[in-house]
Amino acid sequence: MTRVAIITGASSGMGAEFCRRLDAYNLDSIWLIARRKDKLDEVASSLKTPTKIITTDLTDPSQIASVKEIIDSEKPDIGYLVNCAGFGKFGMTWELSPELTKSMIDLNVTALVQMTSI
Repeated sequence: MTRVAIITGASSGMGAEFCRRLDAYNLDSIWLIARRKDKLDEVASSLKTPTKIITTDLTDPSQIASVKEIIDSEKPDIGYLVNCAGFGKFGMTWELSPELTKSMIDLNVTALVQMTSI
């Protein structure tokens, strides 16, 4: 069984930093999940550990289902799940568009719970 770390939001910020830190943990693979493939490629190229890049938008339930299908198919031994995907906007909540508010909730809450439940 392949021992892996799965990191959401791996393309930048804390997610990319967790990738770099977990690179020293003697894992079989680090799975990088985020929307921007070019940024994921940059992070992956800086690591010694083999990587799997999963370009996906975790605000889309069908794309979370695709991640679940990959995990169900490959059956990795998930040693670490690091949920770093997320975003926020500063300001009064009534000043934010309903679409933006929904996207923040979908990513920061719903996707986090779904990824943890996989």
